[in-house]
Amino acid sequence: LGLVQQHDQSFEAIHVSAAWGKVAKMPGAGQRGEEGVVLQLLQVLTRAKMQELGARELANVAFSMAMLYGSGRMGVDDELVGELQARARETAGDSNSQEVSMLMLALAKMGIKNPDAGLVEAMQARATTTAGDFKPQEVENLLQAFSTMGITPEAGLVEAMPARGGPREGEGSTLTMEITRCTDARGLLGLVQQHGQSFNAIQVGAAWSTVAKMP
Repeated sequence: LGLVQQHDQSFEAIHVSAAWGKVAKMPGAGQRGEEGVVLQLLQVLTRAKMQELGARELANVAFSMAMLYGSGRMGVDDELVGELQARARETAGDSNSQEVSMLMLALAKMGIKNPDAGLVEAMQARATTTAGDFKPQEVENLLQAFSTMGITPEAGLVEAMPARGGPREGEGSTLTMEITRCTDARGLLGLVQQHGQSFNAIQVGAAWSTVAKMP
């Protein structure tokens, strides 16, 4: 609290991001009054520095807010989250795989049910472009976020993930290809009944995409 109050006027975007991360990792018990003051100051600083926040800072701020929300230490400021989404839409082209998955998962964890449509479109496009950089956990986090928020992954994204971001060989990859090649509901239903319990996140996303493309 002392540092924030003493240096808030000289805080840069990276400092705002670091402060959110530090607060989120602190124990939740004790000094709740002071923590509340810090969170209020951070929300003010975040708004003041919004146009300076880059993709990394935005992902870190959003994920820290999600952690604090999940632990019951702060509520969701819909207006601030809306501003974060708008800024993230502007910086989507600079986001790497970790930042894409972190930001979208953070929104899901904060209970956002109707994320900014432009942001979703931009993040799907960026994820498709950078699919080869996605680690398996990042793929799972991204598709989990989409599922939680009721977003159907675009066909191009789903097709790119197993080809470049996910496994190239083995039974899991083969099953994913079978899902994407289904042309009717009966064929997809058979795969779901036979393998549904073992579907991974990529295959769930592939199934949604396949259904969306059916007549």
